[in-house]
Amino acid sequence: MNDEGRLLADVVAETLEQFAFLFVEPEEGTAVPAQPADYIQATIGFSGGGEQGTVTIAAPVVLCREMAGNILGQDNGEIEADVAADAIKELSNILAGSWTARRLGVGTQCALSPPVARMLGPDQILELLARPGALCFRVDEHLVVAALEEKLAGV
Repeated sequence: MNDEGRLLADVVAETLEQFAFLFVEPEEGTAVPAQPADYIQATIGFSGGGEQGTVTIAAPVVLCREMAGNILGQDNGEIEADVAADAIKELSNILAGSWTARRLGVGTQCALSPPVARMLGPDQILELLARPGALCFRVDEHLVVAALEEKLAGV
């Protein structure tokens, strides 16, 4: 794992623990979901400091509902799908902000695009897992995937 990947892994673990009260374990090697599940993926773009790219995070719908419940102080059964999607979009926003601040420095002005969420089926999560540099984490029995795509601005 390169330096950017290690930094993203640290930011994902810290953010899930502090923001959503979920504790993660990094998953070594090639991971696959324990059971087929639908996922919500959130992607946010960033640019600043001569760099631009995207941060993507994906988690099973059931875990997104748990995350939203933890954040809002509600029972997971009360969480609608759109609220679960909003929770992972906000998580992507925090991840991108934290990653860019730590990578580029807090004094570097960065622009973040609005996060976009979409549903992924069991086969689509495998495509995300196949991305170069994709990082995997376990939250209980759930697989969470994060990916960073970075390039020099203007390229």
